[in-house]
Amino acid sequence: MTHEKRLAVVTGGAAGIGWGIGQALASDGLHVVLLDKSDDVQVRAQELNDRGGSAEGETVDLMDLDQVEAFINRLRADRGHADVLVNNAGVHMRKADGRKYSLAELPLEVWEDSFRLNLTVPFLLCKGLVPLMAEQGWGRVINVASRGARTAVPVVGAQYASSKTGMVGLTRAVAAEFGVKGVTANCIAPGRIETPAEAAAAADERVAARKEFLLGRTGRIDEIGAVASFLASEGSSFVTGAVIDANGGSFVG
Repeated sequence: MTHEKRLAVVTGGAAGIGWGIGQALASDGLHVVLLDKSDDVQVRAQELNDRGGSAEGETVDLMDLDQVEAFINRLRADRGHADVLVNNAGVHMRKADGRKYSLAELPLEVWEDSFRLNLTVPFLLCKGLVPLMAEQGWGRVINVASRGARTAVPVVGAQYASSKTGMVGLTRAVAAEFGVKGVTANCIAPGRIETPAEAAAAADERVAARKEFLLGRTGRIDEIGAVASFLASEGSSFVTGAVIDANGGSFVG
């Protein structure tokens, strides 16, 4: 089954990496559905349309699993297909001063909320949308993990590292189950990228972290968008179950 225009769902699409990916996929000619809890997602979608792309924004609180399920059901009923799923939305909850929680002081609710957004929501979206891809014999799942899922990072809290490592495992499970049905699943593991979340981190942490980059700088959202563009393309058809380390050389392994 083919469709006139491929449809991409991008979570956390109103800002940061999700916005970078949304711009890249719209430029590639996909119809992009941006999801975000912020109403800014409507403005972002209109911006893509004004540039000649095709997009829509949906205000969805991804921490509310009922809203996530409602979106999935709505998409299945209204569109009947999904071609690209980008699980980008995530959270690294920090203390009031912008520093990570140590393991001893990490509240259970922070642990549980982190897993809800960083791993449970991607699971639900994969569960709801990947079978549609398999039915049509083509699909791309792109999960945004983290350098913290690949190696020990001093400024990354246990809840973030653990949930993002789980996302790598989810990616491999999807790749293993659906590869013969034409669906690929891959991870992008960014290093520090210039986003609002990065700006919220403690200033001295940000300065110290830049010394870890072989390129001598943090990354840009368009650079992650370019990786997503490749993974969503026909050219990536023999790449699945992979983790692409887009981190400026801050982890080489």
